[in-house]
Amino acid sequence: MEKTPHYHLNIKGDILFENNSSQNSISFEKLTPILPNQKKRIALIDRDGVIVEKAQKLKYLQRAEDMKLIPGAPEAIQYLNKKGILVVLVTNQPGIYKRQFTREDLYGMTAVIQKGLGQGKIDAVFFCPHAAPTEGDNISQEEECLCRKPKPGMLTTAMKLYGIDKENAIMFGDFASDIGAARNAEVTAAFIATKHDEFEAMQQKIQQEYPEVFEKRQYLHLLEAVKDLF
Repeated sequence: MEKTPHYHLNIKGDILFENNSSQNSISFEKLTPILPNQKKRIALIDRDGVIVEKAQKLKYLQRAEDMKLIPGAPEAIQYLNKKGILVVLVTNQPGIYKRQFTREDLYGMTAVIQKGLGQGKIDAVFFCPHAAPTEGDNISQEEECLCRKPKPGMLTTAMKLYGIDKENAIMFGDFASDIGAARNAEVTAAFIATKHDEFEAMQQKIQQEYPEVFEKRQYLHLLEAVKDLF
């Protein structure tokens, strides 16, 4: 299977970190905190279902014109910016692996998001362009990527890159995989109870597997969550 690199980009499209060595490892040797002594807290935010509405007819959002921001999302990002909190999207994008869209398409989607945020600003987008075993992609355990949520690779890399301790990070997501990634990275998690076609299944799963998050940190939307937790 062709190895697809890890790419973690800032909003300008500059590559912050690229690892071509293996899908199954993330090396920190060359990583240096890029915002030392500045922002000390980080909001790690899932994209689909938290910032933008999930695709209805298609499995994945594939085009810039499909992007529609969830009400309150721009205000949530603006609030985080004003509080001096780093904003990083962490998103599984197996549609790239499945060749349903390209990395360039993803960059175009990010540009639409940024434009829709008005005065708000996302600092970086960390995405996993690898296979999705939970969706039937037939790969070996050795080929599984450590950056695909619920594995913690994207979260731990972001914290390492920006020099932020796990105690100062919060993960916001609408899927059990988001909450699982937070647990595996040992950071606080918040469940955004967005109403979409998989909402009831996710709500039940999170209630069963992550009862503390379900009971104490469940929110109707991102804006409510960030105002309560930051």
